[in-house]
Formats: sequence, C-alpha cells, structure tokens
Amino acid sequence: MIKLDTESTEQFLSGGGEMGELIRSMDWSKTPLGAVETWPQSLRTSVSLCLSSTFPILIAWGPETIQIYNDSYPNLRCNASSIYGHEFPYLLGICTGGSR
Repeated sequence: MIKLDTESTEQFLSGGGEMGELIRSMDWSKTPLGAVETWPQSLRTSVSLCLSSTFPILIAWGPETIQIYNDSYPNLRCNASSIYGHEFPYLLGICTGGSR
C-alpha cells in the first residue's frame, strides 16, 4: 500500500468535532483497517466527507464493517447505549459483521 505523508493524513482528518478528535487519537493500526497512513483514497474521502457533514453519517467499511461516524450519528440513534448496550463512542472502530 502507498503511504501518505503526515500533512495529507492530518488534512483529510481535520475538523469533525468530537468524533474527528476521537478518530485522530485512535490507534487504527489495532483494527482491521490498519494505520491511517495506509487507508485507501476511497476510505479517506469517505471519512473526510463524513466528518465535514452535519448530516448523520455512518460508514461501515470492509468485510468486518468497521464503523466510523460523525457527531450527528449518535443523535440520530437517540441513545446508542439503549440500542447497543454500550456508551458512545464504544462503536467507533469495532467489527459489526463479517469475519472477525
């Protein structure tokens, strides 16, 4: 995979409020998505659009359907803890389907 320079990585993850901050601070290398620097352009673009939108967006990526979402998404779900049994932002970066 092609590695991105730091400036490029920081740029596509800029903004996004609380979720943007959490996404930037998460060690994605411990997930099936791998390090942010190795993410494909299509995922980087999707995450950038998600973070910059005020519309609730959930990305479920890859065979493991790893979840990435913006600040508006948990509000759409009303109360993620009552639906999933865990507190927000527990769902960030977890596998929700496929092979684990």
